[in-house]
Amino acid sequence: RQAVEATEECDLFLAAGTSLLVYPAAGLVEIAHQRGVEIIIASIAPTAMDGLASLTIRAPLATAFASIDRLEFG
Repeated sequence: RQAVEATEECDLFLAAGTSLLVYPAAGLVEIAHQRGVEIIIASIAPTAMDGLASLTIRAPLATAFASIDRLEFG
């Protein structure tokens, strides 16, 4: 329930290192999308939720986080 509450309050949703195939965790992306929140998915392989993301990063997580660190939102 805490993850759902955090998703309902977040300004940016980051899913990292997951296939997003397992629910209920995969449903968090859908909640963020319904709220109009920017979504970043960092995964070495494509996910079923990629179409909901504002940005997808296909790289090892160390590389993905370096890329995210350089982004500016606003």
